[in-house]
Amino acid sequence: MRIEQLALERYGVFTDRVLSFAPQASLHVVLGANEAGKTSALTAIGDLLFGFGTRTDYDFKHDSKLLRIGGSFRHSDGRLIAARRRKGNKNTLLDG
Repeated sequence: MRIEQLALERYGVFTDRVLSFAPQASLHVVLGANEAGKTSALTAIGDLLFGFGTRTDYDFKHDSKLLRIGGSFRHSDGRLIAARRRKGNKNTLLDG
C-alpha cells in the first residue's frame, strides 16, 4: 500500500495542510528546516494508521479533542482507500 496524500487538518503546527506524494515514485525525500514539521508529518502517518496514543505531543496548537488527520492510500490492486482519524477513545476512524 502506498500513501498518495496526507491531510494534516489539525495536527501539531499544521492546520489544513495537505501533502501529496507522486504515486509512481519509488522514494520520497522530505527536506525542511529545523522545526518545519518533518517529524510531525511522519508521526501523523503512524497516528492515522494505528490511532492516536493516550497522550500526544501534537496538541500544542489545537485542543487534543479537535486533532484530525486524513489520507488516501493506493492498495496493490489499484483501489484507492481514503480515511480520516480523530483523537478519542472509541470509533476514531472516520470515512474519508
